[in-house]
Order: sequence, then C-alpha cells, then structure tokens
Amino acid sequence: MAERKLDLPFQTAPDGPSLLRLAAVQRRTGLSRSMLYRLLAAGAFPRPVKLGHRAVGWPDSEISGWIADRLAARSEG
Repeated sequence: MAERKLDLPFQTAPDGPSLLRLAAVQRRTGLSRSMLYRLLAAGAFPRPVKLGHRAVGWPDSEISGWIADRLAARSEG
C-alpha cells in the first residue's frame, strides 16, 4: 500500500509561524484554486512564499488576517 501524503502546515517552531500549502489555503478560505490565483493577480490576496522550484506556501498569519478582513467588511456594510 502506498503512503498517503498529508497536507499539513510546515512549522518552523512549535509556537512559530507556519506556512500553508495550496490545499490548506483552499480549505481555510473556501475558495477554488482558480479564484485564489485570480485574487492574487488582482492584488487582493496575500502573495505566497516560494518554498522550492515548484512549491509555494502562504503564511498562516496572512491568511488569517485576510479572513478577518473579509469578516470585518461584512459587518461594516
């Protein structure tokens, strides 16, 4: 049986900052991949951090902040 790859955030320290991969960002935001990249192109979503040649991750704190901004905008208007 092949090993299953788990999509877990990468952590630098137990209480330190973490990076979320695409699937985790999609779960947290409820957005599709194409919508995330559309928002990125429009400058309306946090930019990812390059992790390697073909890998990126988003700082967990920036995704949490983006979600908080959406919630604040909802309650304002």
